[in-house]
Amino acid sequence: MWTVTGPKTSGDKDDDEKEIQDGHAFLILSRPDSSMILQTGQEIQELDHSGFSTQTATIYAGNVGEGRYILQVSSGGIRLLDGVQQLQHIPIEMGTPIVQCTVADPYILIMSD
Repeated sequence: MWTVTGPKTSGDKDDDEKEIQDGHAFLILSRPDSSMILQTGQEIQELDHSGFSTQTATIYAGNVGEGRYILQVSSGGIRLLDGVQQLQHIPIEMGTPIVQCTVADPYILIMSD
């Protein structure tokens, strides 16, 4: 389970909504064969359509780019997102799945089986 921040809001929102958006915006729950993406705010709701991968288990999720972007690592690749919009998907075919990931922004280290 991971929480990540989303994109920052503009100054035209009221203070309560801005405070929520500047905090953790998504909760990512990994299951053995899938991932569930929940958007937080006044209520917690599951996202059905987004740039996140939900068809595989999540190995790691976190913020990179000084908190601006979201990184999601699964056994077969890496996704870079800006909020719910996928910016880049890098499939990784090494013959063995990715099993671990660690981040020291801006560097990402993955380990395969």
